[in-house]
Amino acid sequence: MLRFTLFLFISTLLSTSLFSQDWLQMMENMDGNFYTIRKAFDDYWKDRTIERGNGWKQFKRWEYFWEQRVYPHGRFPAPNQTALAIKTYWQNRQRSLNKAAADDANWTSLGPDSWTTLSYNPGIGRVNCVVRDPNYSDLLYIGAPSGGFWKSTDGGATWYTTTDAQTVLGVTSIAIDPTNSSVIFIATGDGDAGDTYSIGLLKSIDGGETWQQTGLQWDVTETRRISKVLIHPNNPDIMLAATNNGVYKSTDAGDSWLNVLAGNYKDMEFKPGDPATVYVSGSKFYKSTDTGDTFSESMTGIKNTIRVQRIAIAVSSDNSSYVYLLISDAVTSGLHGVYRSTDSGASFVLQSDSPNILDSSIDGSGLGGQGWYDLSIAVSPSDANEVFVGGVNTWKSTDGGVNWEIVGYWYYPNTSVPYVHADIHALDFYGSDLYAGSDGGLWVTSNGGMNWTDLSAGLVTTQFYRMGGYPGDPGLIITGAQDNGTNRYRNNAWVHVRGADGMEAAINYNNPDTMYCCIQNGGLYRSEDGGDSFQSIKNEINEDGNWVTPYVLHPTNPQTLFAGYVNVWTTIDGGDSWVKISDFSGSTLRSIAVAKSNPNVIYTARDT
Repeated sequence: MLRFTLFLFISTLLSTSLFSQDWLQMMENMDGNFYTIRKAFDDYWKDRTIERGNGWKQFKRWEYFWEQRVYPHGRFPAPNQTALAIKTYWQNRQRSLNKAAADDANWTSLGPDSWTTLSYNPGIGRVNCVVRDPNYSDLLYIGAPSGGFWKSTDGGATWYTTTDAQTVLGVTSIAIDPTNSSVIFIATGDGDAGDTYSIGLLKSIDGGETWQQTGLQWDVTETRRISKVLIHPNNPDIMLAATNNGVYKSTDAGDSWLNVLAGNYKDMEFKPGDPATVYVSGSKFYKSTDTGDTFSESMTGIKNTIRVQRIAIAVSSDNSSYVYLLISDAVTSGLHGVYRSTDSGASFVLQSDSPNILDSSIDGSGLGGQGWYDLSIAVSPSDANEVFVGGVNTWKSTDGGVNWEIVGYWYYPNTSVPYVHADIHALDFYGSDLYAGSDGGLWVTSNGGMNWTDLSAGLVTTQFYRMGGYPGDPGLIITGAQDNGTNRYRNNAWVHVRGADGMEAAINYNNPDTMYCCIQNGGLYRSEDGGDSFQSIKNEINEDGNWVTPYVLHPTNPQTLFAGYVNVWTTIDGGDSWVKISDFSGSTLRSIAVAKSNPNVIYTARDT
C-alpha cells in the first residue's frame, strides 16, 4: 500500500508531485536518454509497493521493448529506420508478385481471432477506439495500437482489416464525415502508450477500403501522436486534431492544417448542438467558443491542480451545458476526481473522489491506478446523469458521478460482476449501445452495463512476446501475449490456458503433454496435460526475473532446463527442484542460450 508523508511546506509537496511525473514526461521525449528515464522510474518506485493496475506493468513493457534497441549510451534510434524497412518490404513484395508463384512465401494468419479460456483475463488484443456509422448501425470500425484499422459490416460478428500495407499499423482515433459516411479519417499511431508513432492523418473515400495521405502528415522521426480527431457536425471542411504537439485545425477537409494551441492533448469534444464551442484537455482543460481558432484555460473549481495528471472529457446531448471531467492523479495515477460543469465548461464542481474507480480492485479500495495509460468516460445521450468510467475496470453512476457501482471487472470468471477485459481505452455511446475498447478487445452493452457482449471474434490484433513449437507436430504451438496471457494452438483451435502477461513459452520436444509458460518477471509454470492446467515450478528460485524472463531446454535432455534470473538456475527433473549454478550480481538476465554442439557451454546476457 502506498504511503505518503505530508509536510507543511508547500514546496515539498510541489517537488513530490513534479518528481512523480518525471518518468512519464520523459517517456514522451525520444530525444531523451533511455537510462535516465529508467533511473527516474526506479527512483519513483524504490519505496513504493507494486500493485496491479498502477502503471508499473506498462512501463516495464516500454522498457523491455527499448532496452534492446537503444544505442550503448542510451540514445534512441531514429524511428524512421523501421518505417523505411517496412516501406522497402512492401516495394520488394510488389516486385516479387510479378515472379513465379513458387518464388513467393505464402503466409496465412493463424490468429488467434477468438478465445476459449481455461484461465482468467482472456482476450484478443488492444482496442484504442471504436466508431459506428451514423447511418448504418451494423457498420463498425475499430483502431488497434499496432494492429491497424478493422471494419465490420455485420455489427461486430465478423471483421477484416484494410491497413496491413501501411508503414504504421497503429490507429488511435477514427472520424466519419457526417455528410458522407464513406469518407473516413484515421489517426495513425498509438496515442495512449506510444507503441507506434504517427505518420499523420489518413483519409478514405470508399468506406475504409483504401487510404490516402492528408495534409497532416509527419515522419516518424518526429515522434508525433494523435489522440483524437473531430469533424464539425455541420461543416465537414472543419476538422480538429488533438496531438502531443498541440491542437491542429483544418478548414479544407484535411488538406491543410494550422497549429492553434501548443501543448500535449489527449481528449477533445464539441458541445452538443453548438459546435462553435470546443473542449480539449491534456493535463489542463481548455475551451474555445470560435470553433477552435482560439482557446482559453478553464480550471475553475478543480482542486489541487498541481496533482492533475490527465483529463478525459464527456458530454451529453441530453443536457448540452453539462461537461464531465475524469481526472487521474499525478502521484498515484489513481482517481483525482470526477468533476461536472453545468455552465458549458466555465466552472466545475467535484462530484466524487472516492472510491478509487481507476484502481484494479472490485470495490475501488486501492490507492493506485494507471490513468496515464487508460482513462475514459462516457455519458448517456438520453440521460445526462448516467455516467460510465473506464480505468482498469468499468464503473457506472446514475446520479451524475456522485455514487458508483462496478459494472465490468477484469477477472474471469466471477459471479458478481460481468467480465470486461482490463484497461479500458475507449467508451462510446451510440444510442443506447455503449462500446468499450480494452486491452483485450471490444465489448458492448445495451442495458446499462448489466450484461456485456464480446465482439472481438475476428480481430487479429494480439501482440505476442514469445512462441514455442513442437517438432513432431507443426500445428502445435504455445505462445505468450501482452495483456492476454498464454495461448495454445492445437488442432486448428486456440485456447487461452494461462492469465496475466504471457512471456516465454516452450514444449518438451519428446513429450508434447509437457509445456512451460512464464508470466511477467519470472513466474514459471509447467503443464503435464498438454496445457489444460499449469502449476508453479519456481519454488526454490528466490530471485525475480526480467520482464521477459529467459529459459531454455537442454538440447539433448528435455528434463534439464536453464533459467535466467539474476543468476542462472538449472533443473534436471523438469522443474521439480532447482540449483543455482552462477554467482552473479546486479541486474536480471535477459537472454540465455546453450550451445548445441556442447551443452556444457552456456551463454547469458544482461542489461548494463
